[in-house]
Amino acid sequence: AAIYAKAAFKYNVPARSTGASHEPPGGLDLSDVPENLSLITSSRSASGYRGVAKNGSRWQASIRVGKKCVKALGTFDTPEEAAAIYAKAAFKYNVPARSTGASHEPPGGLDLSD
Repeated sequence: AAIYAKAAFKYNVPARSTGASHEPPGGLDLSDVPENLSLITSSRSASGYRGVAKNGSRWQASIRVGKKCVKALGTFDTPEEAAAIYAKAAFKYNVPARSTGASHEPPGGLDLSD
């Protein structure tokens, strides 16, 4: 660990996100997005969630905005944390429901504001 720390300092490698803040790096502001969004599941993903992939021992969230622009949302300790950030980013970037396989509205008109 000490050798890695020296090399990281020498080559100016940024510290890894711990996932504790639950906010993606890079200045992506998700403060205006509702907190209680449903996680978007995927049967094709090993994590079980859309936009979440295993990255070493952690889980990485990323989202495709438009046809080519992929935004990395950060790495997290659990797939659920990564899926929560993906759901917020999908809401913010208005990712169409047809590409996510889910809508951003609760089923049956349920009020989940409590």
